[in-house]
Amino acid sequence: MAAGSESRKRTRETAPRDCKVVASLDEDVLAREDSPSSSTTTAAHKKRPYKKQKRPSVPTPPPSSAALLPGCLSPGDVAQVFSFFFRNIHPLQPIIGRQEIPTTDVEVVEFVKEEPLLSAVIVLIAAAYLEEGTEVYENAWAHFSNVYGRLLRGEGASVGAVEALLLLAEYPPQASENMATEVSSHHTSIMLLGSAVNLALSLGLNKYDEFLKPVPLLGSPRSREKVAWTTAYHAARRFGLDIVGKKDSDGWYGETSASPPTTIERCAKGRPSGFAAFLQARSELGFISEDAYDQLIAKAPGFSSSQKAAAELSRSLAAFENIWSSAEWDSYPTSELVWINWHAARLQVHTYSLGSTEIAFDELISAPLTFGAQPAVLLLPVIEAALDLLRLVLVRLREGGILRYLPARYLTYIRNAAGTLSNITIYFPDFPSTPTILENVNATLEALEEASVDPTHPARRLAVRLRREKIEAEEARERALRLLEEREREEEGEMGERKPFFSLPSPASSTVELYGMSGSENGTMRRQQQVSPLTTPEVEVEVVGGEQKEIDPLEYLVYDSEEEEGEEGGAEEHYKHSPINSALFLGMGHLITVATCSLNQWALDFDGNLERILESIRIAKKRGAKLRIGPELEIPGYGCQDHFLEGDTFLHSWQSLAKIIDSEEAQGIVVDVGMPVVHKNVDYNCRVIIYDRKILLIRPKMWLANDGNYRETRWFTPWMKHRQTEEFYLPSIISDITGQSTVKFGDAVVSTKDTCIGVEMCEELFTPGAPHIDMGLDGVEIFTNSSGSHHELRKLSVRIDLIKEATLKSGGIYLYANQQGCDGDRLYYDGCSFIALNGRIVAQGSQFSLNDVEVVTATVDIQEVRAHRTYSSRNYQAARSDTYERVNAQCRLSSENAGDLVELEVTKTGEFKYHSPEEEIAFGPACWLWDYLRRSRTQGYFVPLSGGIDSCATATIVYSMCKLVVKAAGEGNLQVIADARRIAGLPNDSTYIPKDAREYCGRIFHTCYMGTENSSIETRKRAKDLAEAIGSYHVDLNMDLVITAIRQLFLFVTNKKPEFRAHGGSNAENLALQNIQARLRMLLAYLFAQLLPWVRGGSGGLLVLGSANVDESLRGYLTKYDCSSADVNPIGAISKTDLKSFIAYAEVAFELPILAEFLDAVPTAELEPITEDYVQADEADMGMTYDELSVYGRLRKVEKLGPYGMFTKLASEWGHRLSPTEIAEKVKLFFFEYARNRHKMTTITPSYHAEAYSPDDNRFDLRPFLYPSRFPWQFRAIDEKAAQMPDKSTRAKSKVE
Repeated sequence: MAAGSESRKRTRETAPRDCKVVASLDEDVLAREDSPSSSTTTAAHKKRPYKKQKRPSVPTPPPSSAALLPGCLSPGDVAQVFSFFFRNIHPLQPIIGRQEIPTTDVEVVEFVKEEPLLSAVIVLIAAAYLEEGTEVYENAWAHFSNVYGRLLRGEGASVGAVEALLLLAEYPPQASENMATEVSSHHTSIMLLGSAVNLALSLGLNKYDEFLKPVPLLGSPRSREKVAWTTAYHAARRFGLDIVGKKDSDGWYGETSASPPTTIERCAKGRPSGFAAFLQARSELGFISEDAYDQLIAKAPGFSSSQKAAAELSRSLAAFENIWSSAEWDSYPTSELVWINWHAARLQVHTYSLGSTEIAFDELISAPLTFGAQPAVLLLPVIEAALDLLRLVLVRLREGGILRYLPARYLTYIRNAAGTLSNITIYFPDFPSTPTILENVNATLEALEEASVDPTHPARRLAVRLRREKIEAEEARERALRLLEEREREEEGEMGERKPFFSLPSPASSTVELYGMSGSENGTMRRQQQVSPLTTPEVEVEVVGGEQKEIDPLEYLVYDSEEEEGEEGGAEEHYKHSPINSALFLGMGHLITVATCSLNQWALDFDGNLERILESIRIAKKRGAKLRIGPELEIPGYGCQDHFLEGDTFLHSWQSLAKIIDSEEAQGIVVDVGMPVVHKNVDYNCRVIIYDRKILLIRPKMWLANDGNYRETRWFTPWMKHRQTEEFYLPSIISDITGQSTVKFGDAVVSTKDTCIGVEMCEELFTPGAPHIDMGLDGVEIFTNSSGSHHELRKLSVRIDLIKEATLKSGGIYLYANQQGCDGDRLYYDGCSFIALNGRIVAQGSQFSLNDVEVVTATVDIQEVRAHRTYSSRNYQAARSDTYERVNAQCRLSSENAGDLVELEVTKTGEFKYHSPEEEIAFGPACWLWDYLRRSRTQGYFVPLSGGIDSCATATIVYSMCKLVVKAAGEGNLQVIADARRIAGLPNDSTYIPKDAREYCGRIFHTCYMGTENSSIETRKRAKDLAEAIGSYHVDLNMDLVITAIRQLFLFVTNKKPEFRAHGGSNAENLALQNIQARLRMLLAYLFAQLLPWVRGGSGGLLVLGSANVDESLRGYLTKYDCSSADVNPIGAISKTDLKSFIAYAEVAFELPILAEFLDAVPTAELEPITEDYVQADEADMGMTYDELSVYGRLRKVEKLGPYGMFTKLASEWGHRLSPTEIAEKVKLFFFEYARNRHKMTTITPSYHAEAYSPDDNRFDLRPFLYPSRFPWQFRAIDEKAAQMPDKSTRAKSKVE
């Protein structure tokens, strides 16, 4: 196959990773053109989505032997053979390091001299594939026999000889077409491996035993000795050979897969060479396979122990997948071989697990075998692993022509997979998936037969053997079916006695019954079907009272003759409470596409909210989802607050729900929407689950959020009747559409025909006894969580970790939906809707976005949940757990179409992507400002620039907003484009699209520097340079004339002239003169904000932005009704420390070098005259640093400490550098200033909530604003305690001296 010069993407049946192709053979003889593509993705790698890439070229043809001299090969001829070997065969068995590969005639000659046995094996293997290569092969064989004979006599022992024997063991010599030669080849491989191991031991390579532990397989530089020993060790173990001094492995990942070795992770997640990474990956899988044999076969464990061991091994496989799924490979088919090895290990684990339960067969022969508790659960994983392996071979290797050169180990894997599937058709003769199984086996046989025209080729010989076994299996299956039919005829008429729905074979029987069921002439007789995800079920006939009618074979419900449908205690009731839930039936469809979404809802915007909900459903259905969930209270909007006390809000919510139920968008998909509902005169926060114009369940919230920013108990009542439901009478507007008069209202779960869905709402996740725990134990497999969670710096990981931990411990698919955007108040709901599976993130939405609708979908394998729940301790708890009432949904979430198993791409596992705090500040407030601007229908923002870092941060956030607008417009977001045009004052027919952030910033953002005689040249220049850098419309003015007029007015009225402290004035005069300047700036800000659009020829007005940070607000270091008084403040809940970090980030990320000057500047208000010995500075004025203020704020609000508690806390944290008295004075000063300035918080500008210690008086930080500011009792207690405490700081200083 010719080497490709450019990187080509392809659809792969392997783990999701980018595949890079090395430039050419001259550059690297291992480079191959990229691998074959597949326009469809099969279930062969259900756990990975596949990236499309171009198809490969035809493999490079071997050199003709006509050019080779009989009996003697020239260096050039040998180089040809070597080149063929390293291009076509070596990538499949790369035991030789890339740096050892000869590429020129001179290097080939040198290699042959240094490695005679290895050279002979290379020529021998390559010659087997040469056209007319008989003479070359015979000569190579003679040469090998000669060198090998000397080796047996103790001559020429080397690491290269070990490599040669290992290589030849994978390509044993071929003799004839006789079937017995396959056994001979197998024995030859074992003999060669034995020789390789003995030779390695004689060379002392076993000293690298520590190499077998979980450490990087290949170091730098690479060690041939280590590689040879490790390869020999694993190869010998694969054939069951014992190795003297071998060390038992505890499993590559230990008992848990949560913390794999970082060295492995570093190697896998980088860009490893095909050689190093491939051997390392195969070595890891070797350990897992060996552990599978040791724990499931050698130790002969009981059923419980085998289940536990199998679960641990499955976690090791999952850990391998999680780590290596991001690895990149530089040649085809390295990636394919890694994942064939992985599937082979999967098959081995599940087959051994099934085999290890045979000792329990006699005990379980008459008991129902349910998923997670009995050996029945182990059948599907075996089938899936075998089919996955074969499909990977068929789709990836067959088209690439690789089967011709496949090593013996991979032919063994194919043999095991095909043989296992053939045996299943014997032991389970009426298994509905048999046609699909046989189809895959037949395709495999055809692929093996196409590998070579040589009948002695190993692939051809394997095809002959498999075809013979397949014929024998078909004959045995026919006999088993006849025997099964005889049994069923004998049992006919015994209605009411339920047969085991999965019986295990007894020694006297070669068949296994599936879902046997007897019947009577008076009742309903139905033979339950085992429905496989691999087949499309056929229509069966139901016999009722002697009449026949067609039935859906997927209607699994079986009930006794006296239980008539529709009557109390009949079929529906039996279905709800039957221990055999429809979701647990063996063999049904298991690929499910689900959708969650983030919606930018707006409180009371019923029209807009409805359209966004319908759009999200459209997108979800377009992507194939069968389940869609949305944010909390998405119909009216989460932030309605006291409007939830109004009847109109409930009425309009029902009207919106009616439109959703009756819409075409909501048909054929389970939709979960949120709205308030009144039940028995009590208001509840509810989820309404609908399907095909029916309401399935109304589920009220059981635990309400009632702290911090949340006051849900003010408007709603929690549902206190856990695991109970009541009848809810639907309003006529709904019943006219659904035909229902009542529906279930309460704590229940929804059972579809293939799984079970449970609802968990926002705050419920955060409670110690979260509902998902009990629901999971009762068989719920899909959890939904509709939330209204706001953004707060560094807090996203809390909810993510809770969901990951929940599903990691109990298994399950978890859909988290969250509102995104500003819905009318201080909070920004930060989206991040995502889907988790068994503790892993499989899909994630954005945290900050200007999109009104963002839908996150994932195709997941529900069987992974069931396999995850097979450990015994979980099942013991499940067996004794209380049950939930189940509401029947006549639908299926998994696909009923067999073709979807090929079309669907299972979403890959990934790591959750978090923003840094600096990025959170850049994007969160920016998105909030955009929502506020467009929904207030104003024409832009106005910011007074002071030349300090706070107003600089506000301006930079507005610039970040403009950059997000330009990005969204460039992505074709029509809503953003329309809003951008309207805000800029453009007509409706305008074709303007914002393409440059700086240009758009100049249209909607206005800044102004309001200088006085106290202002410095530096601050004025910084303000002007910043405005120019971001493109804002900037005004520079002096306001001394206005200030003088105020002072003159006061002088005229009082005949007193106040002076600054620097000019001899008192503190009162000094403070008053500062406040005049500050408050005049607020007045001028609103004047210019109202008139600047008119000045520029436009209309409308601007919103004024405030620039007071959270620390200044907490301390009260601001003038009431100064520039801190504005319309909104994007930084009002962000600390000074974080703002500095943000500016440093923005300097680079936004390419604004001017920001460096703001970082270097000393924070100052510039409200007092500058003298030779005095320059006003913020921290000096406050008497404390901004860093200290951050500490005070967190201790006061987050850790809930009063003055005395804060002092004792800081005495232990700061005692090494400050004396107790110094700490006491700092704490008292803070609380004094905080208390006497608290009244300022009652009028503080509404601020973007970003920090947990925000002093916002509106609802987050509810405290008095008239304090006994000197705290006499508390401060006295501090002083007494400080006097008793030793001064550790003094002793520390003396030690330093």
